Amino acid sequence: MGNEKSNAWGQGMEAERLLEILRLHIRYVRGLPGGVRADLRRADLSHWDMAGVELTRALLTGANFAGTILAGADFSAADLFCANFENADARDSLFNGTDLRGARFRGAILAGAGMKEADVRPGGTVSSPNRWADFSSANLDGSNLERAKLNGADLAKATMVEADLTHAVFGWLGPPVLQSHRRHSVFRLPPGR
Repeated sequence: MGNEKSNAWGQGMEAERLLEILRLHIRYVRGLPGGVRADLRRADLSHWDMAGVELTRALLTGANFAGTILAGADFSAADLFCANFENADARDSLFNGTDLRGARFRGAILAGAGMKEADVRPGGTVSSPNRWADFSSANLDGSNLERAKLNGADLAKATMVEADLTHAVFGWLGPPVLQSHRRHSVFRLPPGR
């Protein structure tokens, strides 16, 4: 299987090319000369080991991270519109201030993740309009969803034990997806709250 992965353009995404994109992106984030913002829109990065990756402010619309190891990654302020994180391991990752409209996190491990002020409302593309953000069966235990916009997010069978939902918005923008599944999700507050 070598070092190539296919991406949305049908070309091989070589590990060396991805490492170069990430190296230039780190320079961009730090404001160093020669830095270039990572543009991995619609890239297939499924089943990679990308633990600790720095993708702050990256362009990742429609990127596929299904089954990818992303523990400790930083996606703060990134554009993850309609991205796919199904069954990804993103524990202790940062998604603060990130555009997650229409993103799929079905079965993902997000324990301890920072999603403060993340925008998790519905979103869609021409081929998949009006898609609800999907966190069904996700592990959000201990995550920080403070002031997150969770309007219409599907949290069926998700666990959120000791998650911080301070000022999170659960308004309804259409079918009450969360409301209809609330009885199947686990919401427990720590003792004394």
